Amino acid sequence: MPLKDIKKELYDPDSEIEKREHEASQFDPVISAESESDEFQEKGEWIKPKKGLSASQEKAIKVGLAIVGAVAVLALIIWGVIKIKNSAFDESRVTLKIEGIEKVDSTRLVEYKIVYKNDNRTALEDAEIFLNYSENFQPEDNVNLEYVNSGNSKIYLGKIESRSEKEVGLKGKFYAPEGYVVYLKATLQYRPSNFNSVFVTESKKSINVKSSPILLEIDAPLEAADGNDIEYLVDYENISSRYFNNLRLEVEYPEGFDFSSGDPQPSEGESVWYLGNLNAGDKGQIKIRGSIAGSENEAKVVKLKLGALDDNSNFVTYGEREKLTRIITSPLSISQTVNGLTSLNVRTGDELKYKLIYRNGGVIGLKDVIITAKIESSILDLSKIRGGSYNDSNSTITWKAVDIPQLANLQPGDGGSVDFSVPVLGKIPTESDRDKNFTIVSVAKIDSPDIPTSIGSNKIIGSNKLEIKLNSTVILDTEVRYGGSSIENSGPVPPEVGKETTYTIRWSVTNVHNDISGAKVTSSLPTGVEFTGEISPDSEEERISFNERTNQIIWDVGNLDNGIGVIGPKKEVSFQVSVTPQASQVGKGLVLLNSSTIIAEDLFTSDTIKSEIKEKSNKISDDINYKVVE
Repeated sequence: MPLKDIKKELYDPDSEIEKREHEASQFDPVISAESESDEFQEKGEWIKPKKGLSASQEKAIKVGLAIVGAVAVLALIIWGVIKIKNSAFDESRVTLKIEGIEKVDSTRLVEYKIVYKNDNRTALEDAEIFLNYSENFQPEDNVNLEYVNSGNSKIYLGKIESRSEKEVGLKGKFYAPEGYVVYLKATLQYRPSNFNSVFVTESKKSINVKSSPILLEIDAPLEAADGNDIEYLVDYENISSRYFNNLRLEVEYPEGFDFSSGDPQPSEGESVWYLGNLNAGDKGQIKIRGSIAGSENEAKVVKLKLGALDDNSNFVTYGEREKLTRIITSPLSISQTVNGLTSLNVRTGDELKYKLIYRNGGVIGLKDVIITAKIESSILDLSKIRGGSYNDSNSTITWKAVDIPQLANLQPGDGGSVDFSVPVLGKIPTESDRDKNFTIVSVAKIDSPDIPTSIGSNKIIGSNKLEIKLNSTVILDTEVRYGGSSIENSGPVPPEVGKETTYTIRWSVTNVHNDISGAKVTSSLPTGVEFTGEISPDSEEERISFNERTNQIIWDVGNLDNGIGVIGPKKEVSFQVSVTPQASQVGKGLVLLNSSTIIAEDLFTSDTIKSEIKEKSNKISDDINYKVVE
């Protein structure tokens, strides 16, 4: 129906629309009025509309509260279970303690109690005690002890009941020097029966050793003058009932001590002696000789350790000792120089001129003074010593009052000097690589019977020691070849104007007496001589460098051991050069290589070693056909 017709029906007073039938509804004004009228008529009053939650809403709330309550109760139950479980075990209620004496004698069998306690309501499972100790403690007669490795053992306990306390014993002997502290450490490892985690509890005990299993003594002078010769006398004895094997003595010398000899000789370096096995009651003695240097009143302490190496190469000490020697001043003093110096290194063939300067610095005159100089070395020509009176049986030069009248009564403040000289051998045999690092040691002394000797001390004489080192001898040779070399040459010989001729130049190095490092040969080619780049052997190619702008050529020789060129082949390299003579050179020889220099560092003396050779021409040996022709 069109909208216009609908409006007409709605608003036309004569419309029949109101008479049409329709479904009853509470929204119908007529029905609504009748309903309210009936309700009012039944109750005689107006009914107020209801307020608050509906029944369905109230039901939903009740269900929600019930769920929340159930969750809270469940959480409370879980918390209670956990609380009860946790209260059954507390790590702090498991304790471990090592009980026993804290001061012991070496080699005495002692027993310690390891007390463990579980004060929890739950038992402990898989319990074990792990023991850790140094090699200075050796467990003995322990039935339940299981060896793990050197310094570690364990005791299996199994289950430890709740509210229980028990103990296990640990027996053993200590082997350590007097005053040494040894630590015993126990670790209890376990798992509570209501846990899967593993827990540990530790205990540690320190034990002071009152005596040593091996008696170790050292006799040393109480006093010595600067430069004096001294002797250490070492005695050792196994005073225990135990058998010791692979024993060794290690000595720590004081600063300023210069070792000269040992009886027996050291097994390792100058300070380690292998003593081997030592049965109960076995003993031995070692003599150590040397000189001591220091300033007045300086304390010089020598330290000894006797023991063995464990499985991990750690030193286990069984005995320790130390002794002090104090440096005092002698009224007589002496010093020496060589070639005017107090420190120098020398070469073969050098002449050594010694001067010994002496003085009485005391307050009284000293009679019958004697001066001596002991000089020892295999590289000196002792047959040519000049000065003093030389005794070749003890390598000592002596001066007495018969030689120098002043020595008959040397007054306070007086002094003087004596001299002697000796040459270094011009040629020193090198038969093996051990023939190296040569030294020349001289010890000067001055003494008088008027100087007393204190009990327990060396006689306080004036003394001075001087050590000289021999430098290595490095020899550089240069040789020119045309034929017979590893590099093939070409061109006319004798050389002709305008035609190229090639030559081979060979450098060779000999080194004796010491090892050297960083050796380098440097030279240059004259203008007109060309470097062809041919090098032999191939292994030296990277060690030869040539600068085309300066014509400098360098051979990086590197490190050379003692004996190269004497007990083994020389170090060599060859390279090729070419030259094209000019008319102005007719009738003349050709300089192919300027002077060559080798420089290296001596690893024994730390000196820089240098050797130089002259230029080389194309004249090959006695060849007369070397001059340029047209």
